[in-house]
Amino acid sequence: MDETIEKQIAISEEVRNSIRLIEIGLGNLQHIDGANDFYHATFLTLSSGFERLMKTIICFYKYEEEGNYPAMSYFKNG
Repeated sequence: MDETIEKQIAISEEVRNSIRLIEIGLGNLQHIDGANDFYHATFLTLSSGFERLMKTIICFYKYEEEGNYPAMSYFKNG
């Protein structure tokens, strides 16, 4: 299989995972009230979902601008 196709499939899965995490986080946020004030897991889930989504947006942008996806070092170096 072509490497670009494999990367596109992986990014597609990452978008789906990020959307699921955001949906779960927003669903959990609705259950927080005076009796249930444990919100750490909710915010961790939301932040993980948004982080993954932003990284995929960066990947799509780099692919559109340069014609290839960024290397892993692009994200590790800040």
